[in-house]
Amino acid sequence: MASAVSRRWTYLPRASSLSCLGRTIAQSRRAFCASTSRRRIEDMRKLPDAIIAEYEDRSCISGDCETDLDTDLLSLRWHARGKERRKPRNILLVHKQFAPKVTTALVEVVKHIKETYPDTNIVLERETAQSLHGHFPFDIYTNVGNSDISHGAKGFGADGQNDELSHHEPLAILPEKIDLAVTLGGDGTVLRASSFFAETRRVPPFISFGMGTLGFLGEWDFKDYRRALKGAMHGSNGTVSADEDIQILVRRRIRIKVFDKNGDQKYILRDGMRTSGTSQMDMEKQMDHGDDDAGVVHAMNEVVLHRGNQPHLAILEVSIGTRFLTEAVADGMIAATPTGSTAYSLSAGGSIVHPLVPALLLTPICARSLSFRPLVLPLTSSSIRGKKKGKQNAGITMRLSEKNRGKEIPVSIDGVTMARGLSVGMSVEVSGEDISLTTDGILTGGIPCVMRGVKEERAGDGWVEELNGLLKFNYPFGREMKVGEMEIESQGHFGIPE
Repeated sequence: MASAVSRRWTYLPRASSLSCLGRTIAQSRRAFCASTSRRRIEDMRKLPDAIIAEYEDRSCISGDCETDLDTDLLSLRWHARGKERRKPRNILLVHKQFAPKVTTALVEVVKHIKETYPDTNIVLERETAQSLHGHFPFDIYTNVGNSDISHGAKGFGADGQNDELSHHEPLAILPEKIDLAVTLGGDGTVLRASSFFAETRRVPPFISFGMGTLGFLGEWDFKDYRRALKGAMHGSNGTVSADEDIQILVRRRIRIKVFDKNGDQKYILRDGMRTSGTSQMDMEKQMDHGDDDAGVVHAMNEVVLHRGNQPHLAILEVSIGTRFLTEAVADGMIAATPTGSTAYSLSAGGSIVHPLVPALLLTPICARSLSFRPLVLPLTSSSIRGKKKGKQNAGITMRLSEKNRGKEIPVSIDGVTMARGLSVGMSVEVSGEDISLTTDGILTGGIPCVMRGVKEERAGDGWVEELNGLLKFNYPFGREMKVGEMEIESQGHFGIPE
């Protein structure tokens, strides 16, 4: 059996054609395609620092700057006013795992990027790089640490058992290196990619191609990948045609903190997914000094407290701000973003909220009391312009009551369960992430998602049409849908099959 080092540094020769793909993956690592050229897997720490994308309120382009950016889309540009124009160099690609068709699509996209934009550097997840890098006539970059870029449990660090996760953890430099992120798969793939930036306020633009089961977050159909990449590489600066123009939707995230029964903040240790360059000891010092961002994990969809495999209902004390709301006896509680309103929260009976609405959702899971209904709470934090609208909302606090019959309950963030649950007396504090856009176009907070441009003749809210296509809104009641109607409805606004 090969050693850990040899597995981590497995070199494969360049494949002469895509036909080698399935044969090489199916065979052992010793198999070679017919080529004498060898390409290496490189450490992504060798990459140049990221080019910071800049954004602009689209209404300001037309001279009207009074529109609230909380409800507006943005334009993307890769150069500051009066400065030399730049394009993305370091591109991260994340794909749906164990899906051969998506893997083939990934190879096609990677080759297109390097052929069309030869100065770019391709960054893949480590296992993907090991399997596929021999099929490219260029080097592939990835993390070279002991932990995979996309695997591992999460837990609350308390006893220093994970000392190997120091500030040298490769994932810690992703926010410093990645200019653009591309996902191929379903919503789970987008969430996995966003988790790489869960401990940072700066997130690169995301392009998502819907190749999964449902696809609320998959804005683009795969057949349009050339158009999408061209628009993202050029930005919204008039250098592409109207068909290739793009716009940016900033999806808000939630901030998650964990406190012990004494009210002291706990460090959320994310084994194998560490995206902060700060060590646990330094992070705890920052928390002791009152750094509001220290120890925070951001979620794109939701945080869930659930009774798990315990036979008894969970008992949670829920507060909004400083005011006690209720003692919930339920299977669990969900605190979600508007983006997450179409995920677990929807299945639990929560409202569907437009992603541009600055709101925080609180949804009980099978509450014993029928009077406890889902809530939609406002975010009163500063607007994206940086102007204060009011006192910042302290958010939602969910504390595991001493009345709870079990010692702890599981906690999951964006679908990944933490290694350690929430013990009796511990609490989770959830608040909305503050988003700001400086006059220089620097965006802090949120996930900037690349959306297709909208021509005037087909202007409309794609989100509404997405509900019709994916959730079957406007589905005729009392009769079966005809074949032609089914085909139209199943495609949705973005041409994503169900």
